[in-house]
Amino acid sequence: MNRSKVLFAIQEQEKNFKHFFHAIDKLKPHLPINKTDLNNDTIVEHIDQLIFRFTKAQDGIGKRLIPIITEVL
Repeated sequence: MNRSKVLFAIQEQEKNFKHFFHAIDKLKPHLPINKTDLNNDTIVEHIDQLIFRFTKAQDGIGKRLIPIITEVL
């Protein structure tokens, strides 16, 4: 098993979660989000970032990290 593949997969997810939690921090003052918040471009951008990074993390974990872990085990 190539150690660099494992480290790259972990670093990739750390990056995704870093941006994910940053988006959550930006949204906290607006929680709970209501219908009128969806007219605010800044709030919508933070929601989009949250969704995008969650999706990337989910895909990365399922397509890279889990297969590498199962290969190691």
